[in-house]
Amino acid sequence: IRYIRKIRKMSQAKLAEAADISDNFVGLIERGERLPALETVERIARALNVDLREIFAFSVSKGQKEKLISELGYKLRRKKLEDVKIVSHIAEDVAKYLK
Repeated sequence: IRYIRKIRKMSQAKLAEAADISDNFVGLIERGERLPALETVERIARALNVDLREIFAFSVSKGQKEKLISELGYKLRRKKLEDVKIVSHIAEDVAKYLK
């Protein structure tokens, strides 16, 4: 999201206003400190004038992909099983959408 926002030369405040969320929340999302609901991601995509797929479509090397998966696993270890299931369902939905 940060990458696309910067290409669009938008501030976090402008994106937040256009997506009807707080600029603080934009910062949290961009830093990976908060996971927005899919509905929020859709509003962000509309505010950035991109297809929702572009938010999730970024190229990573095999090593980067493994690192991201490892980091996700580390973060999920501390979560309740219910929360892990929610993240899993979101990942499945995103994967279906990107096909």
